[in-house]
Amino acid sequence: MDFQTIHVDYADSLQFSAATIIYSDDAGNKYRSDRQPQPSDYYFKILEVSDYDENEKGEKTKKISLEFTCRVWNESGEHIDIREGRAVIAVSYPD
Repeated sequence: MDFQTIHVDYADSLQFSAATIIYSDDAGNKYRSDRQPQPSDYYFKILEVSDYDENEKGEKTKKISLEFTCRVWNESGEHIDIREGRAVIAVSYPD
């Protein structure tokens, strides 16, 4: 897998210790990391945090580089393991 779009979802903004990885394959099938518990040796690690541009609402943001190994499941219960995945995201925060 050379390049794929991985979506990191923080749907519950008050659940600070959780992130959901959402993966779509070439056929458009969606897989999510929050459908089942993760194996104990899988991880989600923040590698780097830096200041970034203001978002469209004028809020300050941080650019975060991540590395993760996770299992994602589709609605049928089939899973894919993503090993040493990398992502860069931006998150806003209040002043």
